[in-house]
Amino acid sequence: MGYADDMEFPDQHYAAILHSPYAHALVKGIDYSKALKLPGVKYVLTGEEVAKRTKPITARAAPVSPNTQYVMAYKKVRYMGEPVAAVVADNKYVARDALDLIEVTYEPLPVVRDLDDALREGAPLIYEELGTNVVIHDKFEFGDVDEAFAKADVTAKQRIGIHRYSSTPLEGYVVNASYDNTRDVLNVIATDQQPGRTVQAVSGLLGLPSSRVRLLVPPMGGGFGYKLAVWQYVVIVSLLAMSTGKPVKWVQTRSESLYGPHRPKGYMDVELALSSGGGS
Repeated sequence: MGYADDMEFPDQHYAAILHSPYAHALVKGIDYSKALKLPGVKYVLTGEEVAKRTKPITARAAPVSPNTQYVMAYKKVRYMGEPVAAVVADNKYVARDALDLIEVTYEPLPVVRDLDDALREGAPLIYEELGTNVVIHDKFEFGDVDEAFAKADVTAKQRIGIHRYSSTPLEGYVVNASYDNTRDVLNVIATDQQPGRTVQAVSGLLGLPSSRVRLLVPPMGGGFGYKLAVWQYVVIVSLLAMSTGKPVKWVQTRSESLYGPHRPKGYMDVELALSSGGGS
């Protein structure tokens, strides 16, 4: 068995994805008429269609999830690089060329640059329906914390910053989906470090029973945690396959991998209660 990009279905077609250049903006319109006229182009998918055919993304840990976030931007983009359209063609180079023919009208909105900026009073809301930029607030306490600090010989307090970073495996994301409409079965090949979660995500968002979602994960050219988040693209490519009746493959470019999934910067406020003997 080769790597994911080595594997193809009969009558293989190819996808390319258009990403937002803005971190926060309204999507006022998408004109893909010129892209559809390019020889070899079979289909163009936008967030409007995605919103009709899939459910919103839910946060696993948050008590309340936004109801306007889909696997592709619908009416609004919330991060630089968010998918706004996708093209299917019979040639991967034609698919990428077609992206240049899609005209998206954006209305840029104020952005939040970091956690402190997001928490300040009057900060732009990423999800207006939540009324806040704090999605999760929780408290965990073990033992008698107050007593430990009262008895400590030494205490230390520091804010530890964590910079933004991203893994760079030699192989990026690869998703290849084929839909069998006679049996209502979705077959997917993907570079996925968390296939169990992906099957559940695809099942839930597309409304397919999980027993009808088959995911094959071939040997991968590196992962390092980067490929834990491929499920969003599995849903997009699966929609493309279901819409066209063709097997559709998407191979992430190096540029896409650099501005795509990453670990955002943040910080931890840490306070320690220590004994003079070196224990805590």
